[in-house]
Amino acid sequence: MTEPPGSAPDPARMSIAVPTYRRPVELANLLRLVLSQLGDLPTDDVRILVIDNDPDQSGRPVVAAIGSAAVSYLQERRPGVAAVRNRALREAWSDDVLIFIDDDQLPDDGWLRGLVSAWRFSGEAVAGPVVSEVPQDADGWIRNGGFFDRSYRNSLVTGDEIDEVATTNLLLDMRAIRSRGLLFDERFGLSGGEDSLFTRTLTRSGARIIWAAEARVLERVPANRLSRSWVSRRAISSGNGVARVRLALEPSANGRLRTRMSLMTAGLARCGGGAIGAVGGMLRRSDATRGRSTRTMLRGVGMFLGSLGITYLEYAREGRRWQFGSGS
Repeated sequence: MTEPPGSAPDPARMSIAVPTYRRPVELANLLRLVLSQLGDLPTDDVRILVIDNDPDQSGRPVVAAIGSAAVSYLQERRPGVAAVRNRALREAWSDDVLIFIDDDQLPDDGWLRGLVSAWRFSGEAVAGPVVSEVPQDADGWIRNGGFFDRSYRNSLVTGDEIDEVATTNLLLDMRAIRSRGLLFDERFGLSGGEDSLFTRTLTRSGARIIWAAEARVLERVPANRLSRSWVSRRAISSGNGVARVRLALEPSANGRLRTRMSLMTAGLARCGGGAIGAVGGMLRRSDATRGRSTRTMLRGVGMFLGSLGITYLEYAREGRRWQFGSGS
């Protein structure tokens, strides 16, 4: 591939941020895999920043046991994923590149090389696929219901542009972030959705997010997420986040009012359609239809509630799960 005019130079300084919260075994596995790929990079000035949101600092002994000078341990005392991601931005503010990967993910060989190679020919950000692995013996209603399905991005090829992406496998050009003064919105810290808002704000400002199909990470779904109650809560949270992000992106009161009405209508339509589909799936004894329809219905519930300014606090560690009048 011939290097196009204006392509980015090799980065002089990079940081890889690993937000973590009480996953010491998964964190250790991830760090070993990331360390094994540092030799693929065009710079030796690379830091791996483990940013622990656990008050008990469960990630500290993991970093100590790894014993690599490339890995630094940081504790972020403020609860919430947005606070952790903002800590990563502040730590890497003067770097050329910041990469996010979650503590429960396993990068393929060539993951880092794939992200950096795509960035050199793209611009402001690069995202790669996250593939969820659901155990074969999981509840068929969950396994076939699409609760962990990200196949909607399967048709993307390296170089395609996308408008929005999660921050679980994402490279950011810090020059683009600095020039825009972007941070994650901490109103979304206990609810999720901060990554969608951040990346949509980035692309709306004229930046490009490029897909890197080769930069793949695997996410093994743990047993504590393989319950109908957990995936139901996640579906509600997902729909709720969609609504809140759309409202947060509206600059005017009239625009927010129109968006609220649109979200109410869309949410109710999903509730009705999903409920009908779930009954049909039950009558046909189809786990896939029941699961997917229930997911649609619950996402609709979350969207409708979000349109009313009601926030589901998915990541709240104690106390109430619902917040009224979030201001978004």
